[in-house]
Amino acid sequence: MSAYHIGAALCIARYPWSVAVLIPLHSLLNLAVLAVAKRSLAQAEAVAAFVGTTVLAIGWQLYL
Repeated sequence: MSAYHIGAALCIARYPWSVAVLIPLHSLLNLAVLAVAKRSLAQAEAVAAFVGTTVLAIGWQLYL
């Protein structure tokens, strides 16, 4: 989840309005990870890692 938070902070630093998109996305990510964790913790970690890495990459590209 750290990757998501760092990426979100970079997005918000570049485009402050993006907070309106990233807050609901964070809630959806939490719900998705909880739903998947009922089946498999490894899959839940994979979902969190994928989304977090994606948001980090987007934030990095936007901020640079």
